[in-house]
Amino acid sequence: MDDPESRQEASALTHINPHSAPMLFINSSIPRFGAGRDDMIKKMEEYGIKHQAFQHENCMHTFWLFHPWFNQTVEWMDAFLKENLKTQYY
Repeated sequence: MDDPESRQEASALTHINPHSAPMLFINSSIPRFGAGRDDMIKKMEEYGIKHQAFQHENCMHTFWLFHPWFNQTVEWMDAFLKENLKTQYY
């Protein structure tokens, strides 16, 4: 995309605001697969938005589909959802 305005509009950072939902970040330790995460977390902290970040070491980008990362990913997601979407079901 050579159009800076379109790039900005497409960026999640442009849309974060005080009413944004809590967010869970799960990524591999390969830096390019977590690009932008720290910027997003910083912005969320400015607005006091709940967030958590987890990182799998030494794994591929599609880690959530494979063992041994699959089970840990599901556990992190389950705990985050239970904490942030408290309902009568939990």
